[in-house]
Amino acid sequence: GGIIERFDWEGNLTWSYLISSSTECQHHDIAPMPNGNVLALVWKAYPGEDWIAQGRDPALTALEVWSLSIVEIEPQGLDGGEVVWEWKSIDHLVQDFDPTLPNFGDPSMHPSQLDVNYDAGGSDSDWLHTNSIFYNEELDQIMVSSRDFNELWVIDHSIPNDITATAAGHLLYRWGNPE
Repeated sequence: GGIIERFDWEGNLTWSYLISSSTECQHHDIAPMPNGNVLALVWKAYPGEDWIAQGRDPALTALEVWSLSIVEIEPQGLDGGEVVWEWKSIDHLVQDFDPTLPNFGDPSMHPSQLDVNYDAGGSDSDWLHTNSIFYNEELDQIMVSSRDFNELWVIDHSIPNDITATAAGHLLYRWGNPE
């Protein structure tokens, strides 16, 4: 992971885009879109303190936790691009550990949010571990698979970028793990 490339039918590289640093890395899968843009799964690193501030049990929190971000990249030139849309899992959390936080609640009563303590481990930095992404043009929705949650998630891509971090950007649907 870390690099997205487009080739023409003759095998010539026509576009290359790098998402690889100490704080983020494209991984596993991309989804070309009809408008020429590309959706990509990205690991984003956050310090453990950021997770604890979201209600994660400190005993289940590594020093750094990598989470999911989905970015839509508009290719520009041979090796450039602009992120025109982004959805971050850290914006859609629920937890039943710290009642003083605004995202406190029974995770089973909030299926459109991710339980920040589910499948968490103090030595595991790779939380969620997504493997694939698909774009449904007809519904303007994104489907993502999470290996660690054993689920498929559907996200509304029609939500404007400036409000993807709000409740409007919560999961539309999830299927798989009953926990």
